[in-house]
Amino acid sequence: MRSSHTRDKWPDASGAGRGQQRGPGLRGTEAAFRDAMRNARPTLRLFRADARTGRARRAGRARFQAAAPGGGPRFVTALGGEAKLRILYQDDSCAVVDKPSGMIVHRGWANDDVDLLRLTRDALGRYVYPLHRLDRGASGTVLFALNEHAARTLNRNFADGSLDKRYLALTRGHPSEHGLIDHPIPRAPGEERVPAQTEYFRIGTFERYALVVALPKTGRLHQIRRHLKHVSCPLIGDVRYGKGEHNRFFRERYALDRLALHAAALRFAHPLTGERITVRAPLVGSFADCLTALSLQDAANAAILADFGG
Repeated sequence: MRSSHTRDKWPDASGAGRGQQRGPGLRGTEAAFRDAMRNARPTLRLFRADARTGRARRAGRARFQAAAPGGGPRFVTALGGEAKLRILYQDDSCAVVDKPSGMIVHRGWANDDVDLLRLTRDALGRYVYPLHRLDRGASGTVLFALNEHAARTLNRNFADGSLDKRYLALTRGHPSEHGLIDHPIPRAPGEERVPAQTEYFRIGTFERYALVVALPKTGRLHQIRRHLKHVSCPLIGDVRYGKGEHNRFFRERYALDRLALHAAALRFAHPLTGERITVRAPLVGSFADCLTALSLQDAANAAILADFGG
Protein backbone atom coordinates (compact mmCIF):
# COMPACT_ATOMS: atom_id res chain seq x y z
CA MET A 1 0.00 0.00 0.00
CA ARG A 2 1.28 3.42 -0.84
CA SER A 3 0.05 6.95 -0.17
CA SER A 4 -0.94 9.38 -2.88
CA HIS A 5 -2.08 12.95 -3.24
CA THR A 6 -5.61 13.81 -2.12
CA ARG A 7 -8.24 14.43 -4.76
CA ASP A 8 -10.78 15.91 -2.36
CA LYS A 9 -9.94 18.48 0.30
CA TRP A 10 -11.45 17.78 3.68
CA PRO A 11 -11.71 20.80 6.02
CA ASP A 12 -12.23 19.94 9.67
CA ALA A 13 -15.54 18.39 10.69
CA SER A 14 -16.73 18.53 14.26
CA GLY A 15 -17.24 15.30 16.17
CA ALA A 16 -18.70 14.52 19.54
CA GLY A 17 -19.56 11.49 21.55
CA ARG A 18 -17.82 8.87 23.62
CA GLY A 19 -14.90 7.25 21.88
CA GLN A 20 -15.09 9.39 18.74
CA GLN A 21 -12.07 11.10 17.24
CA ARG A 22 -11.87 13.65 14.47
CA GLY A 23 -10.74 12.54 11.05
CA PRO A 24 -9.09 14.75 8.42
CA GLY A 25 -12.35 16.74 8.30
CA LEU A 26 -14.98 17.46 5.64
CA ARG A 27 -16.93 20.35 4.21
CA GLY A 28 -20.52 20.75 5.29
CA THR A 29 -22.66 19.82 8.27
CA GLU A 30 -25.88 17.92 8.85
CA ALA A 31 -27.77 21.24 8.65
CA ALA A 32 -26.15 22.01 5.31
CA PHE A 33 -27.14 18.58 4.07
CA ARG A 34 -30.77 19.15 5.07
CA ASP A 35 -30.74 22.57 3.39
CA ALA A 36 -29.38 21.05 0.17
CA MET A 37 -32.14 18.45 0.09
CA ARG A 38 -34.79 21.04 0.99
CA ASN A 39 -33.72 23.22 -1.93
CA ALA A 40 -33.87 20.30 -4.36
CA ARG A 41 -36.69 19.71 -6.82
CA PRO A 42 -38.59 16.58 -5.78
CA THR A 43 -41.14 15.02 -8.11
CA LEU A 44 -43.22 12.34 -6.45
CA ARG A 45 -44.44 9.54 -8.72
CA LEU A 46 -46.25 6.50 -7.34
CA PHE A 47 -46.47 3.02 -8.83
CA ARG A 48 -47.05 -0.50 -7.55
CA ALA A 49 -44.35 -3.21 -7.63
CA ASP A 50 -45.82 -6.63 -8.32
CA ALA A 51 -43.65 -8.98 -6.24
CA ARG A 52 -45.10 -12.09 -7.92
CA THR A 53 -43.90 -11.17 -11.40
CA GLY A 54 -41.18 -8.73 -10.36
CA ARG A 55 -42.61 -6.06 -12.68
CA ALA A 56 -43.46 -2.61 -11.38
CA ARG A 57 -46.79 -1.55 -12.82
CA ARG A 58 -48.11 1.97 -12.63
CA ALA A 59 -51.07 2.47 -10.30
CA GLY A 60 -53.18 5.50 -11.13
CA ARG A 61 -52.02 8.93 -12.25
CA ALA A 62 -48.55 10.23 -11.49
CA ARG A 63 -48.48 12.87 -8.77
CA PHE A 64 -46.01 15.72 -9.05
CA GLN A 65 -44.83 18.02 -6.33
CA ALA A 66 -44.20 21.65 -7.24
CA ALA A 67 -40.66 22.25 -8.42
CA ALA A 68 -38.28 24.44 -6.46
CA PRO A 69 -35.50 26.47 -8.09
CA GLY A 70 -32.17 24.79 -8.75
CA GLY A 71 -33.21 21.26 -9.70
CA GLY A 72 -32.51 18.11 -7.73
CA PRO A 73 -33.71 14.60 -6.92
CA ARG A 74 -37.12 13.12 -7.63
CA PHE A 75 -38.48 10.62 -5.20
CA VAL A 76 -40.33 7.55 -6.45
CA THR A 77 -42.07 5.39 -3.88
CA ALA A 78 -43.94 2.17 -4.55
CA LEU A 79 -47.43 1.94 -3.11
CA GLY A 80 -47.91 -0.41 -0.19
CA GLY A 81 -44.24 -0.26 0.80
CA GLU A 82 -43.39 -3.19 -1.51
CA ALA A 83 -40.47 -1.41 -3.20
CA LYS A 84 -38.97 2.05 -3.04
CA LEU A 85 -36.97 3.97 -5.62
CA ARG A 86 -35.43 7.43 -5.48
CA ILE A 87 -34.52 8.97 -8.84
CA LEU A 88 -31.62 11.31 -8.14
CA TYR A 89 -31.08 12.58 -11.70
CA GLN A 90 -32.73 12.13 -15.09
CA ASP A 91 -32.58 13.69 -18.54
CA ASP A 92 -33.07 12.32 -22.08
CA SER A 93 -29.70 10.49 -22.04
CA CYS A 94 -29.25 9.00 -18.60
CA ALA A 95 -30.65 8.53 -15.12
CA VAL A 96 -29.11 7.99 -11.69
CA VAL A 97 -31.16 6.14 -9.08
CA ASP A 98 -30.57 5.38 -5.41
CA LYS A 99 -30.40 1.60 -5.03
CA PRO A 100 -31.81 0.29 -1.75
CA SER A 101 -29.70 -2.13 0.25
CA GLY A 102 -30.77 -5.71 -0.36
CA MET A 103 -31.76 -5.28 -4.02
CA ILE A 104 -29.75 -6.59 -6.97
CA VAL A 105 -29.04 -4.24 -9.90
CA HIS A 106 -30.08 -6.76 -12.55
CA ARG A 107 -30.43 -10.49 -13.00
CA GLY A 108 -27.21 -12.37 -13.50
CA TRP A 109 -25.83 -14.40 -10.64
CA ALA A 110 -29.20 -14.09 -8.86
CA ASN A 111 -32.76 -14.47 -10.11
CA ASP A 112 -34.74 -12.23 -7.76
CA ASP A 113 -38.36 -11.30 -8.45
CA VAL A 114 -37.52 -7.59 -8.18
CA ASP A 115 -34.36 -5.93 -9.46
CA LEU A 116 -33.27 -2.33 -9.87
CA LEU A 117 -33.09 -2.41 -13.67
CA ARG A 118 -36.70 -3.48 -14.14
CA LEU A 119 -37.91 -1.25 -11.32
CA THR A 120 -36.20 1.75 -12.97
CA ARG A 121 -37.42 0.77 -16.44
CA ASP A 122 -41.03 0.61 -15.34
CA ALA A 123 -40.79 3.73 -13.19
CA LEU A 124 -39.46 5.76 -16.14
CA GLY A 125 -41.65 4.02 -18.70
CA ARG A 126 -38.75 3.35 -21.09
CA TYR A 127 -35.90 0.96 -21.80
CA VAL A 128 -32.79 1.48 -19.66
CA TYR A 129 -29.24 0.28 -20.31
CA PRO A 130 -27.26 -1.10 -17.33
CA LEU A 131 -23.70 0.22 -17.06
CA HIS A 132 -22.32 -1.10 -13.78
CA ARG A 133 -23.18 -3.13 -10.71
CA LEU A 134 -23.46 -2.35 -7.02
CA ASP A 135 -23.28 -5.12 -4.44
CA ARG A 136 -26.66 -6.39 -3.23
CA GLY A 137 -26.01 -5.25 0.33
CA ALA A 138 -24.79 -1.79 -0.66
CA SER A 139 -26.95 1.25 -1.33
CA GLY A 140 -26.59 4.46 -3.32
CA THR A 141 -25.94 5.82 -6.79
CA VAL A 142 -26.42 3.64 -9.87
CA LEU A 143 -26.17 5.13 -13.37
CA PHE A 144 -28.33 3.93 -16.29
CA ALA A 145 -28.16 5.06 -19.93
CA LEU A 146 -31.45 5.78 -21.72
CA ASN A 147 -30.34 5.35 -25.34
CA GLU A 148 -27.68 3.47 -27.33
CA HIS A 149 -25.41 6.49 -27.89
CA ALA A 150 -25.35 7.29 -24.17
CA ALA A 151 -24.72 3.63 -23.33
CA ARG A 152 -21.71 3.43 -25.67
CA THR A 153 -20.24 6.69 -24.39
CA LEU A 154 -20.74 5.95 -20.70
CA ASN A 155 -19.45 2.38 -21.06
CA ARG A 156 -16.23 3.82 -22.51
CA ASN A 157 -16.02 6.18 -19.55
CA PHE A 158 -16.37 3.30 -17.11
CA ALA A 159 -13.73 1.34 -19.02
CA ASP A 160 -11.18 4.17 -19.05
CA GLY A 161 -11.81 5.17 -15.42
CA SER A 162 -12.90 8.72 -16.19
CA LEU A 163 -15.92 8.54 -13.86
CA ASP A 164 -15.48 9.47 -10.20
CA LYS A 165 -17.19 7.42 -7.50
CA ARG A 166 -17.22 8.02 -3.75
CA TYR A 167 -18.31 5.45 -1.17
CA LEU A 168 -18.87 5.49 2.57
CA ALA A 169 -17.86 2.41 4.55
CA LEU A 170 -17.85 1.48 8.23
CA THR A 171 -14.92 -0.76 9.13
CA ARG A 172 -13.71 -2.87 12.02
CA GLY A 173 -10.28 -1.44 12.74
CA HIS A 174 -8.66 1.88 11.92
CA PRO A 175 -6.89 2.26 8.58
CA SER A 176 -4.35 5.06 8.25
CA GLU A 177 -5.77 8.55 7.69
CA HIS A 178 -5.15 8.34 3.95
CA GLY A 179 -3.74 5.79 1.57
CA LEU A 180 -3.92 4.03 -1.76
CA ILE A 181 -4.49 0.28 -1.74
CA ASP A 182 -2.83 -1.24 -4.81
CA HIS A 183 -3.72 -4.93 -4.75
CA PRO A 184 -4.83 -7.09 -7.73
CA ILE A 185 -8.14 -8.96 -7.48
CA PRO A 186 -10.21 -11.02 -9.97
CA ARG A 187 -12.68 -9.31 -12.31
CA ALA A 188 -15.11 -12.15 -11.58
CA PRO A 189 -15.12 -15.41 -9.59
CA GLY A 190 -12.52 -17.85 -10.88
CA GLU A 191 -10.85 -15.36 -13.21
CA GLU A 192 -7.25 -14.22 -13.19
CA ARG A 193 -6.28 -11.38 -10.86
CA VAL A 194 -6.01 -7.97 -12.48
CA PRO A 195 -4.70 -4.60 -11.19
CA ALA A 196 -7.03 -2.81 -8.77
CA GLN A 197 -6.61 0.41 -6.81
CA THR A 198 -8.69 2.11 -4.12
CA GLU A 199 -7.84 5.43 -2.51
CA TYR A 200 -9.31 6.02 0.94
CA PHE A 201 -9.64 8.60 3.71
CA ARG A 202 -10.44 7.83 7.33
CA ILE A 203 -12.86 10.58 8.35
CA GLY A 204 -13.88 9.50 11.83
CA THR A 205 -13.61 6.78 14.45
CA PHE A 206 -15.67 5.34 17.28
CA GLU A 207 -13.78 3.07 19.65
CA ARG A 208 -12.32 0.30 17.45
CA TYR A 209 -14.40 1.18 14.38
CA ALA A 210 -13.84 3.72 11.60
CA LEU A 211 -15.84 5.63 8.99
CA VAL A 212 -13.99 5.60 5.68
CA VAL A 213 -14.43 7.38 2.34
CA ALA A 214 -13.36 5.04 -0.49
CA LEU A 215 -12.54 6.24 -4.01
CA PRO A 216 -12.10 3.23 -6.32
CA LYS A 217 -9.81 3.84 -9.30
CA THR A 218 -10.87 0.58 -10.95
CA GLY A 219 -14.09 -1.41 -10.97
CA ARG A 220 -13.46 -4.97 -9.83
CA LEU A 221 -15.78 -7.45 -8.14
CA HIS A 222 -16.21 -6.56 -4.44
CA GLN A 223 -13.23 -4.23 -4.79
CA ILE A 224 -13.76 -1.96 -1.78
CA ARG A 225 -14.72 -4.88 0.45
CA ARG A 226 -11.70 -6.92 -0.61
CA HIS A 227 -9.27 -4.01 -0.40
CA LEU A 228 -10.30 -2.91 3.08
CA LYS A 229 -10.08 -6.51 4.25
CA HIS A 230 -6.59 -6.59 2.70
CA VAL A 231 -5.52 -3.84 5.14
CA SER A 232 -7.19 -5.72 8.03
CA CYS A 233 -10.21 -3.38 8.18
CA PRO A 234 -13.17 -5.43 6.91
CA LEU A 235 -16.57 -3.82 6.50
CA ILE A 236 -19.26 -4.17 9.14
CA GLY A 237 -22.15 -6.28 7.88
CA ASP A 238 -20.01 -8.09 5.33
CA VAL A 239 -20.86 -11.80 5.66
CA ARG A 240 -18.27 -12.84 3.05
CA TYR A 241 -15.17 -10.84 3.99
CA GLY A 242 -16.05 -9.50 7.44
CA LYS A 243 -16.11 -10.80 11.00
CA GLY A 244 -19.26 -12.53 12.28
CA GLU A 245 -18.85 -11.39 15.88
CA HIS A 246 -18.70 -7.71 14.87
CA ASN A 247 -21.61 -8.09 12.45
CA ARG A 248 -23.72 -9.62 15.23
CA PHE A 249 -22.68 -6.89 17.63
CA PHE A 250 -23.91 -4.17 15.25
CA ARG A 251 -27.14 -6.06 14.52
CA GLU A 252 -27.93 -6.43 18.19
CA ARG A 253 -26.65 -3.10 19.52
CA TYR A 254 -27.44 -0.74 16.59
CA ALA A 255 -29.99 -2.69 14.49
CA LEU A 256 -27.63 -2.50 11.50
CA ASP A 257 -28.98 -5.31 9.34
CA ARG A 258 -27.08 -4.61 6.11
CA LEU A 259 -23.67 -4.17 4.55
CA ALA A 260 -22.16 -0.88 5.76
CA LEU A 261 -21.31 0.37 2.27
CA HIS A 262 -22.99 3.30 0.50
CA ALA A 263 -22.28 4.73 -2.97
CA ALA A 264 -22.51 8.33 -1.79
CA ALA A 265 -21.66 10.33 -4.92
CA LEU A 266 -20.96 9.89 -8.61
CA ARG A 267 -19.45 12.33 -11.13
CA PHE A 268 -19.52 11.71 -14.87
CA ALA A 269 -19.26 13.60 -18.15
CA HIS A 270 -22.66 13.93 -19.79
CA PRO A 271 -22.68 11.66 -22.87
CA LEU A 272 -24.18 14.36 -25.10
CA THR A 273 -22.79 17.67 -23.81
CA GLY A 274 -19.63 16.60 -21.99
CA GLU A 275 -20.70 18.65 -18.97
CA ARG A 276 -19.51 17.24 -15.65
CA ILE A 277 -22.47 16.14 -13.55
CA THR A 278 -22.25 15.24 -9.86
CA VAL A 279 -25.06 13.25 -8.26
CA ARG A 280 -25.28 12.54 -4.53
CA ALA A 281 -27.33 9.96 -2.63
CA PRO A 282 -28.49 10.73 0.93
CA LEU A 283 -27.80 8.08 3.53
CA VAL A 284 -31.00 6.77 5.13
CA GLY A 285 -32.26 3.80 7.10
CA SER A 286 -30.35 1.58 9.50
CA PHE A 287 -26.90 2.67 8.26
CA ALA A 288 -27.74 6.33 8.88
CA ASP A 289 -29.26 5.50 12.29
CA CYS A 290 -26.15 3.54 13.26
CA LEU A 291 -23.82 6.40 12.30
CA THR A 292 -25.99 8.80 14.31
CA ALA A 293 -25.63 6.54 17.35
CA LEU A 294 -21.85 6.52 16.82
CA SER A 295 -21.77 10.35 16.43
CA LEU A 296 -20.45 9.92 12.88
CA GLN A 297 -23.48 11.15 10.92
CA ASP A 298 -22.17 14.72 10.50
CA ALA A 299 -18.95 13.44 8.95
CA ALA A 300 -20.91 11.10 6.67
CA ASN A 301 -23.25 13.84 5.47
CA ALA A 302 -20.34 16.19 4.86
CA ALA A 303 -18.61 13.49 2.80
CA ILE A 304 -21.72 13.15 0.66
CA LEU A 305 -21.83 16.89 0.07
CA ALA A 306 -18.12 17.39 -0.57
CA ASP A 307 -17.07 18.39 -4.09
CA PHE A 308 -14.88 16.12 -6.20
CA GLY A 309 -11.40 17.51 -6.74
CA GLY A 310 -9.98 18.20 -10.20
